[in-house]
Amino acid sequence: MSMRQYMEILFKFILKVNQMIKGYLRVKVSLRGTNSSLVISRLLLNNISLEQVICKEETTFMIRYTDLAALRKAVRRSGVKVSLSKEGENHKILEFTKMNIPSIAAFLLSAFIFFQAFQYIWAVEMTGPNPEIRDEALEILEEKGIKPGVHHSNLSLNQQSASVLYKEIDQLSWIGYERTGSKLKVTLREKDSLHNKKSDQQAHLVASKTGTIHTLSVSSGTPLVKRGDVVKKGEILVSGYIGREGYEKGIRADGSVKALTWYTVSVSMPVKNKIKKITGQTHSKYALQFRSFTTPFISYKKSPFKNQIRQISDQPLSVLGFHLPFKLVEKEYKEISESEMDFSEEDYKNVLKKIAEKDVLSFTEGSGQILEEKILHEDIENGKVKLTIFYEVLENIAATKPFTEETRE
Repeated sequence: MSMRQYMEILFKFILKVNQMIKGYLRVKVSLRGTNSSLVISRLLLNNISLEQVICKEETTFMIRYTDLAALRKAVRRSGVKVSLSKEGENHKILEFTKMNIPSIAAFLLSAFIFFQAFQYIWAVEMTGPNPEIRDEALEILEEKGIKPGVHHSNLSLNQQSASVLYKEIDQLSWIGYERTGSKLKVTLREKDSLHNKKSDQQAHLVASKTGTIHTLSVSSGTPLVKRGDVVKKGEILVSGYIGREGYEKGIRADGSVKALTWYTVSVSMPVKNKIKKITGQTHSKYALQFRSFTTPFISYKKSPFKNQIRQISDQPLSVLGFHLPFKLVEKEYKEISESEMDFSEEDYKNVLKKIAEKDVLSFTEGSGQILEEKILHEDIENGKVKLTIFYEVLENIAATKPFTEETRE
């Protein structure tokens, strides 16, 4: 955002504050003349609010500062003389505001710039085990726009483009971002030698589940089963020993062994279901937290939602990269609407089948393939639709198991 845009926003803000002050102020009006009652009648006909009306030798009343223009119209051609009182706190406030407009504008501009500073990143902290990698990563991120002075709204896009770090720096295994106030923390993690150590570890491939062997793809080791064999959980599928008898050598067996496995899943759902949707309307409350002490939550309006969900988040406060001992705590309320679903029997089946399929695939860590499904039982009981479904699944059941002399056979 440019300085010109800042000034435009600030000018509009000052005008709005000025209107609020004028709407709050009251002016004491004195009317002298025989047609004072006519002036009051004209004001009342125009829905102008009058307070503390006193009719004696002269008529006095209180009127809003913003209604003075209407007062001028009402007095025209009436022969009534009007005087405005300059006494009272209202006029002192108004006079003070007029005399100190430059100071107030400077204060508001400083406050605006101060709070806008929180919308930018002013420090990038890089953590990692290797100084050379940190320096190289910092240069790449700066080329991608992740550097001090970048706006928060542009930061998310640049973080996505920062995946180039994985291509440019082979030693990296993980990159983490954490924004704390005006500071961005980038955590780098190098590839370690654990994988290489594991690859040298002698091990068998054993069955993680009971099933019928379908296909084998072995890159190292000695296969002990073939297509069509029924294996039990824990049975050795590929031995980690190679070589002729008496001269075996232990290695790490590796490969894939796919087998047919079977699952029976029972799922249910109420006949009458309510769908909850977020309408998009939100309402927030804010508080400051200092260690274990939290101020009361402040809201500018009461929550109008009958049905809502609540989310609590906190954000540390910092200025120019220096952390303050406070946190801004936000309670965000989101309005939700409820509506009943009207499903047919076939719709219930389709929904329950999708739920059951997800359950089955979760058993295979998402790598399985459903070959056959069959509904074994269908019933409506206690207001719920229940299905029991049989599945035949093709999945990899090979699991690595380091072996000892006792598992050699």
